[in-house]
Amino acid sequence: MSVYTLQSSDDQTFTVDRDMIKHAGAIEKMVTEATDPTAPLKLENVTGATLQIVIDWLKEHKDDGPFDEKASEEKKAEDIADWDREFLAKHNEALNELINAADSLDVKGLLEVCCQTVACMINGKTAKEMGELFGIECDFTEAELEEIRKENAWCEQ
Repeated sequence: MSVYTLQSSDDQTFTVDRDMIKHAGAIEKMVTEATDPTAPLKLENVTGATLQIVIDWLKEHKDDGPFDEKASEEKKAEDIADWDREFLAKHNEALNELINAADSLDVKGLLEVCCQTVACMINGKTAKEMGELFGIECDFTEAELEEIRKENAWCEQ
């Protein structure tokens, strides 16, 4: 079995096997284009801490079939597998970084469950509650907020 070394943006290295990277399109492409198969594959947009989480997810899902976009369209946000739900709950603080890494590395399955998790988190929440959840502070004055409410009153009907 082929083994590859991944190097994070902060120069941490990780060893992965071929089965683990089959769901990471960007890494697979790097492997096929590499001129030196023993050289580390540099992942510029992913830190070591985040890459470790991605690798843990890939390890758990290495025996899964290819990502099915058609089946994905039919899934509801609540249709997250128990293992994925527990895994992402454990890494809730890193969810934004995981979304960025999954997108950058083309790990469609991980990107899907991360986005489904966010959808579940915000479902039924007000804008204020979502801001609190994600640590977003409103920088509008009360007068600006009132003007926005007036302009968008049609949305509330």
